[in-house]
Amino acid sequence: MVEVFIYSVVTSAILFSVSLFAKWACKTDNEGSPEEGSYDNTLSSQFNCNSGYYNEIFKILLGSREDAIRGILTNPSAYDPRTLFTVGALFFVLMSITFGVSVPSGIFMPSILTGSALGGFAGICFQKYFIASLDPSTFALLGAAALLAGIQRNTVSLCVILMEGTGETKVLIPLIVTICVANYVGSLFNEGLYEILIEMKGYLYLEHGAKRSMDVVKISDLMSHPVECVFTVETAGAIEELLLSTSHNGFPVVDKESGQFVGLVRRDQLVALLECGIFMEECRENSAGITDRRSLPPSILVGNHIASMYEQQRLHDPTSAAPATVFGADCWLRETVQPLNGLITLDADDTLPKGIFPAKDDTIVTLRDGKLVVLLADNDRRQLVNVAAIMNRGAYSVPEMFPLSKCYSMFTALGLRHLVVLGKGGKVSGMITRYNLSPSYLEKKLKFKLP
Repeated sequence: MVEVFIYSVVTSAILFSVSLFAKWACKTDNEGSPEEGSYDNTLSSQFNCNSGYYNEIFKILLGSREDAIRGILTNPSAYDPRTLFTVGALFFVLMSITFGVSVPSGIFMPSILTGSALGGFAGICFQKYFIASLDPSTFALLGAAALLAGIQRNTVSLCVILMEGTGETKVLIPLIVTICVANYVGSLFNEGLYEILIEMKGYLYLEHGAKRSMDVVKISDLMSHPVECVFTVETAGAIEELLLSTSHNGFPVVDKESGQFVGLVRRDQLVALLECGIFMEECRENSAGITDRRSLPPSILVGNHIASMYEQQRLHDPTSAAPATVFGADCWLRETVQPLNGLITLDADDTLPKGIFPAKDDTIVTLRDGKLVVLLADNDRRQLVNVAAIMNRGAYSVPEMFPLSKCYSMFTALGLRHLVVLGKGGKVSGMITRYNLSPSYLEKKLKFKLP
């Protein structure tokens, strides 16, 4: 907040000061306005100018960005060349300094304004000193395209956006040449802005397209092992300990008897089961003929339990309502978990059971070392959890001898987060994540850099 406050004050002070002392920016209405009728003689438009004048640099710096961009792209000759150069240079410096501040902001519109202003300035200079028949508005469009291509390194998409946004199809060929040249020149110095930010943030981004040299590498040489697995039916205490002792976000589910891989479950799904208390009841058949409820689906068990709870509450006090549960600041899924009158409704996540469940006031969901964990009450640790009810039964898996090139293509094309590696008999032998496919990890494990 302090950083944002400082940048806001400094930026506003600079823009205000430049508008205040730019005496050349005072123009009368009959000198030509970028948009007829858009400037009136009010105090805001006048801004340190005499009566009957308006301050054009004030309208650009402190007015509507959309109107300023439209005016410069349409007719940059209506502005003083010093105004265009000042706006372009000032916005480029402020944009470079303030980009990345902890507020939601973009760089697309400032880049268009900066590029169009500098391009319009160059167009006016070429028209004045070289060829009088040149149109400065064309240079304004090419300037915006050049700056955007140099910053973002877009090509086809940027050309389509500018063509559809301006309708200037007559400059299509110069626009394509400008974008290609700006992209090439920028690549001589560094990568694009967003690639640099991905590297600074440490995000594991995989470039599309596997290298041919990856064909000779097996994923068994890169996979992480041994793997922490869970059974189709686990105790709540075992899941709690697993979440506390590991930082993984995905766990293979195996059959307890055969040990074969049957699915994949995410950390947040396990947290949801424990937080909402979705357990399997352990009631055996008795002399009265009660069915063994361990074989029933969890949804039926919980539904019967809720119906029984409603019945008891209605018999006790038909008008009573349980106090609403208040979730802490670390509640893992606010939009999905909807507490009401001591109950929890799960209805926004297809991977979780549907229905209404009793709230667990003695269960704590929190973050430890950046990982989501659950702290259970002592009497809940012996409860059974049906992991098979929520696991992904169609999770992708590959054999140990699978080539790295195909594994890399699967990750980039399908957007995977986890890929289970299976050994003999369909048993889990390893796990592949984006970390295992990162260039640094490949070089570390293989002892050489893939060409």
